[in-house]
Amino acid sequence: MAKISKEENQWDEHIEPALFAYRMIKHGTTKKTPFFMMYGRKAILPTERFENGNTNEENDRIQRAYEMIKLTDERSKALENIEKSQEKQKKRHDKRI
Repeated sequence: MAKISKEENQWDEHIEPALFAYRMIKHGTTKKTPFFMMYGRKAILPTERFENGNTNEENDRIQRAYEMIKLTDERSKALENIEKSQEKQKKRHDKRI
């Protein structure tokens, strides 16, 4: 943040954009973005918000309920990926010893 701030006292203005960028990057271990892991859906960028036009609220609610049900499965898969990654790291560590 120090590199993108023009003045030393402006770093705090870049926290939200930096966190948003971090939350949008897929992690190698979980194979998911932090945003997806938290909310169960792909983030909608500000530029995408108005591209779709009017939507049907009932369909949106049904879609959101489906996404929340699916999130449980996705979190389980991410946990499996984390455990596999940790196991690989442990094996590599044990080989070095």
